[in-house]
Amino acid sequence: MRYLCRLIKGKIVISVGKQVLKFATEQHPEFWDGETGDDQPNVKIDDIDVFMKEVVLSIDNEREDGSSLLTDMLDAAIKGAIENGCEGIDHDYQPKHRDDCSCDRCDALSADE
Repeated sequence: MRYLCRLIKGKIVISVGKQVLKFATEQHPEFWDGETGDDQPNVKIDDIDVFMKEVVLSIDNEREDGSSLLTDMLDAAIKGAIENGCEGIDHDYQPKHRDDCSCDRCDALSADE
């Protein structure tokens, strides 16, 4: 199996080659017409290098709030890891609202210290 995402020298690196992008595009469920009976994609890539640049622009395109497809993916991956009980974080951590907070939860946290 070819991994598209790896940890390399302290960085999460996602790598999608030309053939993977071509396959993913041709198999994309939004561009597949199962009703024609042709059993083939409804999209054809004419220039993979140009198309790759367009996909990168789409991934990096920021919305008004600064989010993008990339940040959406990162948010979903972080949530999935945490919800699946990942290692590397304190699942019992409960921060205080602020030092002078006196809500019941913060009072209980202060009593534990």
